[in-house]
Amino acid sequence: MTEVVACASPPPVVRVARSIRDDCAAAGVPFLFKQTGSVLAKEWGLRDAKGEDPRELPTDFRVRQWPAPLGGAGGTLL
Repeated sequence: MTEVVACASPPPVVRVARSIRDDCAAAGVPFLFKQTGSVLAKEWGLRDAKGEDPRELPTDFRVRQWPAPLGGAGGTLL
């Protein structure tokens, strides 16, 4: 299962992102928190204007998991 979710404004984005992260962990689905967006980056005082530097994120958002390639390990994408 692959799910992509985009949220535009805090604080709901933080609550929703944590809920999705927890749901993914429980279901064994990879989770990637790409960036905070400019509003949350400013609110959190991040140096990166879009919150794209994972080193600046709270530790619970530094999850960078990737799904396995289609066809399993060593599979070929066509």
